[in-house]
Amino acid sequence: MGRFSVDPGGPFTLANANRYFGGWPTLTSDPNAIVMAFGSVEGWRTSAAVVVRQEPSGVVTGEISGADGDDQESAWRTALAAVSLDHDGSGFAAVGQRDPVIGGLQEHFGPMRPVF
Repeated sequence: MGRFSVDPGGPFTLANANRYFGGWPTLTSDPNAIVMAFGSVEGWRTSAAVVVRQEPSGVVTGEISGADGDDQESAWRTALAAVSLDHDGSGFAAVGQRDPVIGGLQEHFGPMRPVF
């Protein structure tokens, strides 16, 4: 099993991202953890399951099963892209301060990040 982590670099809430982007299932034993499953895509040799959690510190962690080596890294990158953590979001709050339309959307939807 591979373990990875990332600091979101700006406002981010995994539960909020899950609500709007995916609706991925949560674990019965940990309702704050979401489970993503990826089939053999992007040239992978196997499929993968990624359990993603957000620690109280804000750091997002992932545990990858069913893949090995480079496929684990690729599965982690795919999971990050699914919740818009594949890019630095630290400047996004400032965009809402400069642009009232974006600011209104940020206020309505919370710490959401645009999907690139």
